[in-house]
Amino acid sequence: MNIFNLFSLFDRISVIPKPSYLLKIILLIFTCLTVVEILHPLEARGEWFRSVYAGQSDWVKWNLAQGNYVLEANTFLNLGDVDIEFYDYTGKNLLFKSNSSGNETISFTVNQGGTFLIKYSMPVCINPWGACAVEINIKRTQ
Repeated sequence: MNIFNLFSLFDRISVIPKPSYLLKIILLIFTCLTVVEILHPLEARGEWFRSVYAGQSDWVKWNLAQGNYVLEANTFLNLGDVDIEFYDYTGKNLLFKSNSSGNETISFTVNQGGTFLIKYSMPVCINPWGACAVEINIKRTQ
């Protein structure tokens, strides 16, 4: 069954009301995004944190040992613009921040291991169903 036959499938099922053209377009977009993910799968993911709406922010703690790292922050289906601020354990001393458009990828070095606070904020969220889910992944590099 191809994607276009899905529309006629909805029309043949009498229990389900006939969907509007908008619903058909949403179904088609979702199907296309699923196919793209199957053809080009993403690498292993990090941790998902509390979803935030546009204009909101939240904090997470992360324990890191001394070394070099790469922090990646993104939203589900890239529906938002996540910004990152990285603080020491007190939450008062800003070590670095990144607020480029879209997802964030930051390379950094930890000179002394410990607990660090990451503030993530969402200046823009275009999720029509609510808040944008945020994923933060920190990988240790060589």
